[in-house]
Amino acid sequence: MKKETVKANFHRAINEYTEKRRKEVYKAKAYYSCDPIAMTCALDKEAILEVDSKFASIELAGTLTRGLMVIDWLGQSDKPANVNIVKKVNLDVIKMNYENMFQ
Repeated sequence: MKKETVKANFHRAINEYTEKRRKEVYKAKAYYSCDPIAMTCALDKEAILEVDSKFASIELAGTLTRGLMVIDWLGQSDKPANVNIVKKVNLDVIKMNYENMFQ
């Protein structure tokens, strides 16, 4: 993002450390934050290219984890789907919405 606005500069400053680690430690070419992707999918259905409906529940009383979403990928519970899982997105729509946040 090359915009020079107060919002863009603030965003760049708070993500500087993450960007540095992405490049130097992980050698990753890109990083996509889940929050803008989720926001765009909620606001703009054009961003969603593939979705899968499954039954899921939240583990609240586990001894090893708490708050984990458990997804019945294989349909073994015979319970009706209660979540839509976005599996593929249109990155052009995501990027456009992301950049529009910093105007």
